[in-house]
Amino acid sequence: MTNRFRKPREENITPEHMITETRDRARRIETRLTKFMEAQGFDTGTQRSRWLGVVGDAGTIDVPTVGASLREIMNTLPPDWDDRDVDLIVDGKYIVTLSIQPQT
Repeated sequence: MTNRFRKPREENITPEHMITETRDRARRIETRLTKFMEAQGFDTGTQRSRWLGVVGDAGTIDVPTVGASLREIMNTLPPDWDDRDVDLIVDGKYIVTLSIQPQT
């Protein structure tokens, strides 16, 4: 099994590897540029997870897609969130409840 993050030796570089590397770098550049533009006040049209508040005993986050990263979801929580459950909603439908535990 190869590690896709390790740079291959010169003799092992294939056209497929070059395409994958170029695509991954372009994606990272796009992500950074989008975040920079948003920080400058531009509307990029990017959908982000939104905190909807507490419903019952659980918090609720509206997630734009099931492909959202856990990091993005966790960054959506209010800073003072006290390790309670969080319901995730996608397109107005309940998807899953995250049970957040304190770090030990």
